[in-house]
Amino acid sequence: MSGSIDDRIKRDILLTFLVIALLFVAVGFFMQLRWRNDHIDTVYQLLDAIVSTEQSDLANELFERRITALRLRLQDMVSLQHVISISLYDIQFRRLVHVTQKGAAESGRPAPELPAADLRAGGGYRVAGGFDTLFFTRQIRAMGENMGWLAIVYDLSVLRGQLRMFFIFLSILLLVTLLSMLTLLRWRLRRFVIAPLRELGAAVSSLEAGRLLPLDNLEGSGREVGGLARTFQSMTDRLNQSYRRLDETNRALRDSEQRFKSVFDHAPYAIVVTSLEDGRLLDANEVFIRRWGISKEPSGRLKPDRLSMVPPREAASIRRAVIKEGGVFNRDMEILRPDGSWEQILFSSVPITFGSEASMLSMTVNVTERRRAEDELRKSQEKFRTLFELSPEAILLVHLDSEAIHDVNKAFTGLYGYSREECLGRTTLALGIYQETAERAAIFRRLRAGEHLENAEVGVRHKNGTALICSLSSITLTLGGESFLLTVMRNITETRLLQEMMVQTEKMVSMGGIAAGIAHEINNPLGIILQAAQNLENRTRIDFAKNRAVAESVGLDLAQMNEYLRIRKLDRFIGDIQSAALRAADIVRHMLDFSRRSDAKRGLCDLEQLIYQALSLARSDYDLEKCYDFKKIQVDVRVAENVPSISCIATEIEQVFLNLLRNAAQAIAEAEPPVVSPRIDLSVTGLSGAVRIVIADNGPGMTEAIRRRIFEPFYTTKPPGIGTGLGLSVSYFIITQSHRGRMRAESPPGGGSRFIIELPADSDPKGEI
Repeated sequence: MSGSIDDRIKRDILLTFLVIALLFVAVGFFMQLRWRNDHIDTVYQLLDAIVSTEQSDLANELFERRITALRLRLQDMVSLQHVISISLYDIQFRRLVHVTQKGAAESGRPAPELPAADLRAGGGYRVAGGFDTLFFTRQIRAMGENMGWLAIVYDLSVLRGQLRMFFIFLSILLLVTLLSMLTLLRWRLRRFVIAPLRELGAAVSSLEAGRLLPLDNLEGSGREVGGLARTFQSMTDRLNQSYRRLDETNRALRDSEQRFKSVFDHAPYAIVVTSLEDGRLLDANEVFIRRWGISKEPSGRLKPDRLSMVPPREAASIRRAVIKEGGVFNRDMEILRPDGSWEQILFSSVPITFGSEASMLSMTVNVTERRRAEDELRKSQEKFRTLFELSPEAILLVHLDSEAIHDVNKAFTGLYGYSREECLGRTTLALGIYQETAERAAIFRRLRAGEHLENAEVGVRHKNGTALICSLSSITLTLGGESFLLTVMRNITETRLLQEMMVQTEKMVSMGGIAAGIAHEINNPLGIILQAAQNLENRTRIDFAKNRAVAESVGLDLAQMNEYLRIRKLDRFIGDIQSAALRAADIVRHMLDFSRRSDAKRGLCDLEQLIYQALSLARSDYDLEKCYDFKKIQVDVRVAENVPSISCIATEIEQVFLNLLRNAAQAIAEAEPPVVSPRIDLSVTGLSGAVRIVIADNGPGMTEAIRRRIFEPFYTTKPPGIGTGLGLSVSYFIITQSHRGRMRAESPPGGGSRFIIELPADSDPKGEI
């Protein structure tokens, strides 16, 4: 683009202002549109509030067809400012009353007629007439029935004038703002950009001519131009400095030999220069002289004139390697010192020119102590590896920075199901060991902060998805100059399950006494409620002679009264009272069963027979309200051979099985999406001194929070009116208290629920519970 900088900047400014103006207009149009919509919404809410206030009175007068009263009420409402007219229609869309505002009539502006389509739309508002008029309609309702429609025509012409004035004001403000900005920007550009650039250009021209104009006037021209001037000045200064650096480099080269000599003489290692041809000793530093106990004459010649640091059998091979390969580096060898002791060294040698003779510069490092320390370290590492591998606790070594697993022991692979090869190089996040990634991040954050973890309880996951609980201890180690985390994990899943069972057992014992007291207190009022409901039902029956005689004595027609009760649904209310009272009585019975110790006798029971009896009861239970049919569920029963007999109360164990089967069927029926092939598996196996019963389903399963509370009394996940929340708690009480067994619930990650019951094998069938 041609033209000066000033012209180009002017064009860019004008283009920028044009864009700003377009944006300004777009924002103004959006604000105008938003203002208009907000105003219309405000008018609608105001009209809706007014009609809501008059709703009840309008409904009553419309129902009674009091046209005069309706006209007076609408005349009061039409007095609202900007309301043009109000009309009232019946349910057949016939206009009953129509009033207009006096001001609208005097202005000669006719009241717009509301289209019938607005009434049939059921209510709301619509703007018409080029944003001049708002049509508002609303149903007049009483006791859930439509009594008619109220239509209001509202004048919006004032709002349109306000919007026009707003747009004129916005345009003037935009013009004034753009002109002010243009004037200010042109003045600042001339002073702080164009003028300094011209002065800088003059200075560059003077430099080409062999002279330099002072640039002090540009220091106050702003950071950009002033910085450019300082850079230009610095460039000339560096040209002068480069010549001085060349002189310093020459002096450094002259000092290089002196520094090498100083290093040679004062190095902490033995350094010698020998002839490459025959191995003669040409020079040596003080460390070598002290180690070998030789003397050095003032002339610089060494005595004896032939001395080697390495055995003669290796000296020739070293010289050949230096000549052919260009040097020997860190060769490990053992030498015999003049005092008769053996020393382990690292030998290095490179070819040099010493004077005019081809020579070797050789250096030895005494690593005798290092080798001894390495042996000790190797033994220590072997001990650590032995302890690491044989530890019964799971141990892993993790790199602190990359979080990659460096090593794991056999106990770790046994606990999590991963092989050692699957673990190495991957992170615990990639393996999915931790159940909660936030918990893992918190552990690494604390360890990076220098904390030590000891017996921290974390949730982990086996390779097959089984959830576990581990006690974690971890410290930070430094190995090979890098930081690692040594973490020990102990599986405490069974311990926590036992603790939960102990806590649950204590809850059951405490709730037993509470439930007994509550049940006895509720029983008496329940009896009164049931008796009163039964009396109400009996004393309104027509087929009772006593009822007919009393009704005739007071002049009452029982048939009409029963018809009234039916129409007003009082008979259903009485039935609901009876149903609710019976349900409450059922809950009380469960509470009493929960609290009482059974007086039944123990006996040797056939678990397989009890299971099939419970299945027979469950298959006959089809409840339409709960929408499940047990007959549609595939049930698989597996009883292992040689299952020991148990001493139990058959009815109680059968009740436990029935509760679990019903819960499984309900869970499958309520699953979303529905279970394609519903299934319940029951298995009975023998343990050492006990019998295990597992009831599993393929329903939706349950969360960890629900599993922890599943056996609490009155806790239920079903909607109100469906479950009492006592079925599983009573079952838990029967198993743990009445039969001294154990009961727990599991929900694998893949879905479904498993209830595991363990009952002790008891050969005494005569004991009482």
